[in-house]
Amino acid sequence: RAADAADPQGSEDLVPEVGQVGLGGVGSSLRALMPDVLATLTAAHPRLQVTVEDGEAVDMVPRLSGGELDLLLIESWLNRPMPLPEGVRVATLAEEDVSVALATGHPLADRATVDLAELGDTAWAACPAGTEPHEALVQALRSRGVEPRMRYTLTEYATQLAFVARGLTAALVPGMAQTPCPPGVRFVPVDPPLRREVRAAWRAGGDSPSVRACLAALSAHGDGG
Repeated sequence: RAADAADPQGSEDLVPEVGQVGLGGVGSSLRALMPDVLATLTAAHPRLQVTVEDGEAVDMVPRLSGGELDLLLIESWLNRPMPLPEGVRVATLAEEDVSVALATGHPLADRATVDLAELGDTAWAACPAGTEPHEALVQALRSRGVEPRMRYTLTEYATQLAFVARGLTAALVPGMAQTPCPPGVRFVPVDPPLRREVRAAWRAGGDSPSVRACLAALSAHGDGG
């Protein structure tokens, strides 16, 4: 499912003896993918230096375009596709379901699915305004006739889930962000379904051999490779 993607085939043979890649990404995808990806790269290219930092795509995409970063892991929620500037190429690495996280004692926690319209009086936890998860949540709720009540602005999903476990809030959580999870949380699929794509993004013309090696490793460890 690569979109405008560089072909990573053969990149293993093209990586310079010493190369550097500055990689940024949203925390849930970094945690799910990068430990294995970096282990693979280190074994294959021990002198390849990859620096990693987490952050929100809205903040990192300008840094990619400006050359400060070489490669990003970004998210695009299918109910609100992420806009990207000219000159940025992308490849889809994984697509996953998004569920509502509810406390196990919530009246809807034992349901097979839940319609967001049924959560009209719910207080929500979400990432900061302007980020992809926040805007996707707002759009998803409004599409079901619900005006969002954003009570808790929490950057990390792990923190959101801690609040959910205590019965304080609900949260929309994609698959990669559902672990680790404290006791007392139930993930209920959304009806109609919500999905998120995790994508690699890089500058057109910026696919150096080192970046191509990273793309190949990411593709191998994502579900789109």
